[in-house]
Amino acid sequence: MEPSWAEAHNKRATVLYLMHKYQDSIEVCKLVLDLNPYHFGALSGMGLCYVELQDFKSALKAFEQALAVNPEMRSCQNYVTAIKAQLADDAGR
Repeated sequence: MEPSWAEAHNKRATVLYLMHKYQDSIEVCKLVLDLNPYHFGALSGMGLCYVELQDFKSALKAFEQALAVNPEMRSCQNYVTAIKAQLADDAGR
């Protein structure tokens, strides 16, 4: 695989996510972002991995970064809303 081709690495991150290897997928997403800091797919994918790992603060950060790059991502908007509500609920307990 071409080491500097961000999209190839992002596809690998997607496969790792589908294999439930969330931490490995996050590491590959970080590599993608080193190559292309505006890769909103890697940012949103990282958010999905953090959701699966129940690291909601990191998920929120990733989704918000994805929205900073592409504000029209409805799924990220929905995750941000849901995670903020969850974190507020958790803080109220």
